[in-house]
Amino acid sequence: MDYNSHDAHQFQSLNHVLINLKMLSRLKSDQDKSCMFIYGVESRNKELFLDVLDYKEGKLLVKYLGLSLLKLTSLDCIILVDRIVAKLTSSLSYARRIQLIKFILFSIQVY
Repeated sequence: MDYNSHDAHQFQSLNHVLINLKMLSRLKSDQDKSCMFIYGVESRNKELFLDVLDYKEGKLLVKYLGLSLLKLTSLDCIILVDRIVAKLTSSLSYARRIQLIKFILFSIQVY
């Protein structure tokens, strides 16, 4: 694997922290049953990370209304919004929809 010594040192330091945590807590992860979920990391660093820590990479399947939330395209967003609108209009009264809209608008201001 092609990586520089700085990357390796950072991952080995993280591994050292995890080993210390295991010794202090007396809890041990079963590497045959455990896997790591890594997102937002360059593939080179991800491979190094998995190699140094000796874990398998897991696939996190996060879905809402039947769509994966990990890699949304603009078409997925349109479909998701349409499904949410359909769900809201069929199950909420007019007063509840107004309350929901006010809450969302207030939340946007806070965000």
